[in-house]
Amino acid sequence: MFLVLLAACAPAPPTTQAPPQPDRARVDATVAGVVALVANGPADFEAPSGNVGCNYIPEGANGVYHSPDGGAELICDRLEPSYMRFSLSGRGIVTIDEHVRDTGCCGGPVLPYGAHWQGGPFQCDMREIGLTCSNADGHSFTLSRSAARAR
Repeated sequence: MFLVLLAACAPAPPTTQAPPQPDRARVDATVAGVVALVANGPADFEAPSGNVGCNYIPEGANGVYHSPDGGAELICDRLEPSYMRFSLSGRGIVTIDEHVRDTGCCGGPVLPYGAHWQGGPFQCDMREIGLTCSNADGHSFTLSRSAARAR
């Protein structure tokens, strides 16, 4: 009797389970959520590498920051190999700051490789070779670990 009772109280043997796999629908919904969020107000997003991050400020500001011309602005920082900030207004050329004092950009959801983001007058494409963003005038920039150029 004692043996039966002891066996009944023994913990179950550990089971080996495969690690949880990402839910593809959830990943796609995250991308859609970023697009919807951006279309409706301020937003942040970053590259899968974590080396590039962007802040989108819609026309009329985000309650704290106002762009120099009062219009929409996209600000993207590259961390490595040197910290740089690229700012793009809705109309006009890209400005580049290679001496950034407030190096703490971004965060937010990861925009996966192959994703397209659009907010206000801006469009961005996230590729493994880097992030490329443009404005309504066709001015653009590309940021990655190996490249930082404006057109």
